[in-house]
Amino acid sequence: MAEEIQQPKVQAKQAKEVRLPTSAYGLALSSDDNLCHVTGMDGGVHEVEIPSGETKRIGGHDSYAASLERLPGSQTLISAGYDGRILWHDLAKRELVRDVKARDFWSWQMKVSDDETRLDSVTGRYARICKKTLNIHRTLRLWRLQIRTGPRG
Repeated sequence: MAEEIQQPKVQAKQAKEVRLPTSAYGLALSSDDNLCHVTGMDGGVHEVEIPSGETKRIGGHDSYAASLERLPGSQTLISAGYDGRILWHDLAKRELVRDVKARDFWSWQMKVSDDETRLDSVTGRYARICKKTLNIHRTLRLWRLQIRTGPRG
């Protein structure tokens, strides 16, 4: 019989609660844990200062903003939304630096590969046919793009 591996005990204690301006769908943390970004039902991309609890809208989509990725070691934040767009935000300049129309309908989730050479987006489209709801469009789209907009750091 194989030896049983001992799992470490995990303890979780709530450290902070911040009231958000919208119901949140996506979350990206900074490396120092003092800042995070959220996306949500209002289409916004919001910056949250965790110690103070202050929030500020820094960008947005024309519909729900569904997912979010912050590129490690950079000031680049990427969001995807139900408007089918993938947006690159420069956090230092507080401006939109790239806007890609990835789909004609919603993007549910998006992830950047660990080596930052690929962005993947998933979706599904539903239709109501004969009193049944069918998921008729299920896709994973792989994008080979230049992810970064500037140097690391």
